[in-house]
Amino acid sequence: ECARLAAAGGCVAREHDWAQAALRGEEPYRSYFLMYPDRTAPDAYERTLPEVFPDFAPDGTRILFSSQPAGATNFDLFVIDADGTGLVQLTSDPAFDGNSAWSPDGDQIVFTSDRSGVGQVYVRALTGGSGQWQISTEEGVQPRWRADGRELYYLAPGRLMAVEVEPGPVPRFSAPRELFRARIESFDVTPDGQQFVTMN
Repeated sequence: ECARLAAAGGCVAREHDWAQAALRGEEPYRSYFLMYPDRTAPDAYERTLPEVFPDFAPDGTRILFSSQPAGATNFDLFVIDADGTGLVQLTSDPAFDGNSAWSPDGDQIVFTSDRSGVGQVYVRALTGGSGQWQISTEEGVQPRWRADGRELYYLAPGRLMAVEVEPGPVPRFSAPRELFRARIESFDVTPDGQQFVTMN
């Protein structure tokens, strides 16, 4: 069995020292995990499997993930409450929808989809507005938000790209600009957007 880490979006074995400390109620380990009194909520969540790319909302109350519905050949986006209730399907498209992440204010999500024939980056409003916007112009994958929500980053072939965001019910996006060229497999960005950690 796997105890899910709320902060890091990863998991550790129940026998791990951190998990055992959390079960004993010790801080700060207790705050690393979502703890349930029984298996009801975790089992309800796991019935949505296979799911990938889970991401907790900034307030910790909801989980965004990509899942392949029964009988489907594609992956769509879903949101579920952290207690395992309130499952909502956000997208229904023959293409792949995944690599999703909440905006820092929790009002929007960013995700990758190949609905145009190649991977592109989209932003979708969830609360306080409606709409969906493609922000990449060629190809784009692995989007990341800056911590203030005013810039997005993503990978294009051989390049790391940035898009400025003007938040609001109908957000505005700048044209993508190239930050630098490199062969990057994966990356992350510091909260201020000034430094990048890459896997090449």
